[in-house]
Amino acid sequence: MKVTVDRDSVAMGDDTESHERTLDVPGETTLGAFLAHLTPEVSVAGSATWVVRLGGRDGEWVGMYDGQMRVLREAERTLTDLGVTGIHFDYWAGAPAELLLESLAAGRLPAKDALQREGWRRGWQVEDDRARAKAATTTRRLLSAEAVAAVAALGGRIEVHAPSYCRLVGADGTTYVVTADQHWSRVSTVDEAGDRQGLGTFRPPGPLAETTLVARLGATWRATRGLDPVEPPRHRTTVSRSGGIWRWTFTDGGVEHEGRYWPDGTLAAAFAPYARLEVPEITALFTVGDAR
Repeated sequence: MKVTVDRDSVAMGDDTESHERTLDVPGETTLGAFLAHLTPEVSVAGSATWVVRLGGRDGEWVGMYDGQMRVLREAERTLTDLGVTGIHFDYWAGAPAELLLESLAAGRLPAKDALQREGWRRGWQVEDDRARAKAATTTRRLLSAEAVAAVAALGGRIEVHAPSYCRLVGADGTTYVVTADQHWSRVSTVDEAGDRQGLGTFRPPGPLAETTLVARLGATWRATRGLDPVEPPRHRTTVSRSGGIWRWTFTDGGVEHEGRYWPDGTLAAAFAPYARLEVPEITALFTVGDAR
């Protein structure tokens, strides 16, 4: 009998060609024996967990794959008996394999989004722990001295500060995480459940992200003190939309500077006026109001 094997795409561009393949298998083969030789046939960086289903994407689950196949239901029944015509690998990006296995072994398929969020939270906690350990071994820090001073002036406090990672709390209690790699800086907020919500992504990495961070801290600092909002600077940076992402851009010294925001144009428009300012100027706008 012929059995079709397919999988979800794992990244943008991965769905440009079909992942489907068809295998010719004796009908008396047990499901366990058949699945023992199957993999999604794709390499995924980090945690890669899959729910194995009979039929298509919404078919009945029978096991999971996390580098090894785990057949948890119907393993001893034959393909003919089960009427198997297809196997689908359902991608659960970031889901902790141990939690998924625990739930499936008890006969329950958990909610994918909840399990993925738990996986991300665990990953973020590891990132936080590593940053804390790194900070103890070096004096290098992600935020500039001006940004550190701005956080303090605007009622915030820094809790973890390492060379490529900073977690801080604003005057209104909002937690922010700032990270950077060789290509981008990223600013996120952290909700009560511990989930990160992207605020903006910036290139080139470095002080550019600090303009949005300090402007956001300044706005919430004034709100907690019952002060009126400040009028944004009059010079503007161009805001546009491309591919569902709102952004501002400007060129300085032949280098393009860019800030990307989600999910709509509100954030891009709100922070674009501050993009070309220095951090002390932004701090003064909110604390003194005499910089224009």
